[in-house]
Amino acid sequence: MTHLVDTSVWHKYGRYAGVMNVVNELDASGAIFSTCPPVIAEYCFSAKNPFELTAMADEMAQFYQLDGLSLTQSVHHIQLALTKQGLHRAVGAADAIIAAYAIAAEQVLVTCDSDYLHIARALKKGRSQAQLSVLHISEAGPVTKV
Repeated sequence: MTHLVDTSVWHKYGRYAGVMNVVNELDASGAIFSTCPPVIAEYCFSAKNPFELTAMADEMAQFYQLDGLSLTQSVHHIQLALTKQGLHRAVGAADAIIAAYAIAAEQVLVTCDSDYLHIARALKKGRSQAQLSVLHISEAGPVTKV
């Protein structure tokens, strides 16, 4: 199974043993890690200079790239499900797009960000055909699967 890894995981990977352990376990089990343009943009946003930006972009280039997917309907579907649950402001636009990539590519979204739990639960409550599989990692390491 492939896993779209969210920016929150990469920013916490080297700082929290719990996050590092879960990612390393996924890697050891044969998980294929992917990324997408919004994750790359978020990850590279923290670069302090052109050298660091290039290095960070090179890091992201190591992962399977999800691109060229038609996401307009999926993003709308996610936002509609959230709105029906009263959570339309609980998830930012970038996170809705990243979730749409995960759904379109049938990937598990690996994250430390609770916004994706809102999306997965809203889609599930709305009995949507499109579902989001989330592996949420807390900084201490416990994992929640939705």
